[in-house]
Amino acid sequence: MDRLIDEIVQVDVRDATATATATAVNTIAIIGGSTSTDITVQYDIDGVKEEYGESDLYKLAKSFFEENNPNRLVCIPSSEGISVDLLDVAMDLGRDKNGRNTDFYHVIYRGEVDAQTCEDLETWAKENFRLIHIELTDREKAKALCVAISEKNITRIAIYFHNETSEKSLAAALCGSRCYEDPARGTWSLKSLYSLTADNTTKVNLKDAKAKGLNIYSKIAGVDCLNFGTIGGKETSFIDEVVKKDWLKFRVQEAIYNILRSANNGDGVDYSDAGIETIEAVINNVFTIASDNTHRYVLPDSYEIIVPKYADISEEDKAKRNLPNIKVPFALQSSIHTVKTVELQVLA
Repeated sequence: MDRLIDEIVQVDVRDATATATATAVNTIAIIGGSTSTDITVQYDIDGVKEEYGESDLYKLAKSFFEENNPNRLVCIPSSEGISVDLLDVAMDLGRDKNGRNTDFYHVIYRGEVDAQTCEDLETWAKENFRLIHIELTDREKAKALCVAISEKNITRIAIYFHNETSEKSLAAALCGSRCYEDPARGTWSLKSLYSLTADNTTKVNLKDAKAKGLNIYSKIAGVDCLNFGTIGGKETSFIDEVVKKDWLKFRVQEAIYNILRSANNGDGVDYSDAGIETIEAVINNVFTIASDNTHRYVLPDSYEIIVPKYADISEEDKAKRNLPNIKVPFALQSSIHTVKTVELQVLA
């Protein structure tokens, strides 16, 4: 059995409006330079070109739309790089000028940032349950940034290196491909992207990149693919783990909120053992989905839903109509990234 998660995934329906939804893990925003200042939702590369011209933003979007034709992209023009203020503005818009929802979960930026900016972005990403992908085209600067953030508690920023400097973005192509299918299923590593050419990577550089938690696109065993799928500048922290845990949080949050509103023909959930069992059932439904053959986010037999009995709940919580102390330990379904040793024995 894979390891149990080693931190608490906090679910609080009082914060439901401040976080993303379960479906939002498929939505993406890119930040790039453009003379336009309008933040819009685009559904094809022609729409991006019409709005932003032959800009850096267009070049990033081109990689996104060349992978599996994902259905939409939030475009955020910026002449001053990435910042918390810019992301706040984009989120506050809610809907673009055509009334289309501009909500997003993944944020992509290609350009240089320092460790302090990463700390600020990490704080924002944790508060808003978002994931940030930063790509650099200078190998040494990319490795140095990984080293800098690995010393900090960075859990929501993935760093990429790809030496293409014109129209191809590794991070944008990867997100375009992963989020068209299912960003929480399987691994973000070992993904082939037909729109990209692999960097020439020596064995030494490959080993160094892995040790620093840097994501690279290179040829391994004759196949062009993304290597490592890591986050936070650490070789043992992975993008898919963050996405899976967020999906579970969002889905449990939605399920509980909806049952509190709709149970008993809209009268709500009774504060009783029967009502508590109703909450248990909707949580179980989420984990049943998460562990089925379509999703594979959670190991099927790893989770246990623990709810209190009505008689054991404190009078203070009852007075406030709180249902406390629900716990669900579970193990994430992970993927093998490397096979370490294979012994081939020739028999006489």
